[in-house]
Amino acid sequence: MRHSSRRRLLPGIVFVMVALACNKGGDSPQTPLCDDPLSRGDYVEPACHPSQDTVACRRVARRGGEFDGIVIARLDGTGVSELLPGMMAPAWDQSGQRLAVCSSRGKLAVYDLHLERLDLIPIGGSNWYPSWSPSGQHLAYSCTAPVESCGVWTVDLTDLAQHQVIAIPMVATTPAWSPLGDEIAFAGNEDPESDVWIVRLDGSNLRKVTSGSIAKRPMWSADGTRIVYSGRRGSHYAMFVVEVGQGGRSWKVPGSDAYCLSMGQSGSWARDGVQIVYNKECLWLTRMDGGGNHPILCRG
Repeated sequence: MRHSSRRRLLPGIVFVMVALACNKGGDSPQTPLCDDPLSRGDYVEPACHPSQDTVACRRVARRGGEFDGIVIARLDGTGVSELLPGMMAPAWDQSGQRLAVCSSRGKLAVYDLHLERLDLIPIGGSNWYPSWSPSGQHLAYSCTAPVESCGVWTVDLTDLAQHQVIAIPMVATTPAWSPLGDEIAFAGNEDPESDVWIVRLDGSNLRKVTSGSIAKRPMWSADGTRIVYSGRRGSHYAMFVVEVGQGGRSWKVPGSDAYCLSMGQSGSWARDGVQIVYNKECLWLTRMDGGGNHPILCRG
């Protein structure tokens, strides 16, 4: 059983941003090459800035000595900056001044871009995929250990009080806080296949909004009317959009099929609410109707 605690965040760990020249290649093939996957790095887990044409994502090293961690780039693929080594799953707050991240050991942290300071969040367990509340005071996250505490939780960054939203036996991961602040979307399953679910903060009004797509990594649009997620239908993943509300129309984003992914697929809405950044080996930018689909960050 977890108990609310009132400890301060640990002293900041300062990282200096290092600007890199962008090594942007030409157009990549629509179906990524799958040979020798360990020789290439991937850009994964994109998170678009709420008010700028900028994306944070994780760069995964495939060779010894390469940078592995959070990078930031413009949506045209320029201005790539290495930011937080060893961190993953970035999420912007509404102000665009802070990034929530987690380490490869499941420890949550908040990075302040203005102060260039990383504050660890001293709570127990193995915690992953943070998502900000609209107020910027809370984080939602998924816990995978200890087993009795698995599920979706929230933490108050003021006093570190924790609240369990979804508990076992449902397997619940990758929460995404609604921009309206009253609900959380997450990937969960009651059977072998996962779907996107939505629940109120008190655990009530639990409902499923997708079906039969093995859904992962839901992300809300800024107006709270749509969710983009990665889904598998058949032998490979692609990006899907579902409308939240009566009817629940959903569709696959044309051209987003990923045929060989070692790190999984996810997407994030650009600030215009129409374009989506997603990964399939490279990082790609597309409209939700599939128009203008093109790579923005690639590594050979």
